[in-house]
Amino acid sequence: MEDPTPPVTPSAPPPRSGVFDVLGILNYVYGGLMLLVTLCPAFYIVLGVLMISGVIDGSEFDNDPNAPPPEFIFFLMGSCAVFPIVYAALAFLCAGRLRARRGHTLCLVNAILQCLNMPLGTALGVTTIIFLLQADKKAEFDQAQAVANH
Repeated sequence: MEDPTPPVTPSAPPPRSGVFDVLGILNYVYGGLMLLVTLCPAFYIVLGVLMISGVIDGSEFDNDPNAPPPEFIFFLMGSCAVFPIVYAALAFLCAGRLRARRGHTLCLVNAILQCLNMPLGTALGVTTIIFLLQADKKAEFDQAQAVANH
């Protein structure tokens, strides 16, 4: 018996499921939360800059003569803000790619990295991995890529 549905040609718009639109929105929210987390280490960057510039004395930290300067400690703690900023940028990038059905491998790598962050990242990452590895959902990415190439 013949299949009643005609094959999809590359010039036709790909059929879209709303799953990747929802996952894209959730990645935008997740990226925003990661930027919010960045505010905590940014506080230490500001303190370190104020101590280096001399606005804050920092002499109350001079108890141990072998200790590193307090400016260094605050700058080191503040440099932890770089990771969440890069992480949020990747989430924002993949959110747009999920909604456009492009960059399947990038979105899969992002989902795997999100699994490292408990509990929200794990829930979002595992859900994204499950949908990205389904054959019909992968076909959406392939069709969107074929339409974009023509």
